[in-house]
Amino acid sequence: MGNKLAHKALCLCFTAIILTGCGHPTTSISPEGKLTVLELTKPNQTINSFEDNWIFRGVVFNRLVDNDVRALQLIKDGGVKALQIKRIDSDFLMVRKTSAQLVASPYLSWTWKTNGPPPPFRIVIGFKGGNQKADKWSLSSMGSSFPEFDRSITIVVKKEINRNTIVSVQDKRAQIIYGVAPYLAGIWKTEVLDLHELYARLWPGDRLGKSKVAFIGISVNGADNSQTALLKSIFLSR
Repeated sequence: MGNKLAHKALCLCFTAIILTGCGHPTTSISPEGKLTVLELTKPNQTINSFEDNWIFRGVVFNRLVDNDVRALQLIKDGGVKALQIKRIDSDFLMVRKTSAQLVASPYLSWTWKTNGPPPPFRIVIGFKGGNQKADKWSLSSMGSSFPEFDRSITIVVKKEINRNTIVSVQDKRAQIIYGVAPYLAGIWKTEVLDLHELYARLWPGDRLGKSKVAFIGISVNGADNSQTALLKSIFLSR
């Protein structure tokens, strides 16, 4: 039942039509082979800077950082700067445009922490170019600023022994359970996932060499029982 709710919430996020602006920058691979999606190293960085670099759907950005809601907040946790993500009553999606060949930078990493239940966020990744059977997919319902994609994966972090359990594959979208055992509450943890290997398992007939990572982001399910979690970084590497 929980998996069905999570998939339904993601679909709602993907079909929302709320826009927050155009012309968001694309983050690319550095000479060292790293693509930074989230990194909180700038001393004067504020939560308002996210509106310039991230694309939001489902809930307008101002509501997410409102003093009465605070779904997104930059905090210090034991001296570590982190993005605090709190569940609210509405689903929302936030992504960054990326430009990276899947085969060249296949490893997705994120560093997170929670003090109790599983995190309220899911990691979402969009791909473009590998699905040779895809017609030109109309993304008008998501707005002109949203990056085009022909495949997407949602990663749900749960307390499970088995990692990378495929929950569903529906046309262009797939959902997997990323098992974390033992579940270390209150401790920073870095996860590393081979997107190339996972993509090949999900869509073995696709052209892997042609697929690019079009966006990486976070979705939050308003119907979830989870409350709050911290994210320190998200990046791709080779």
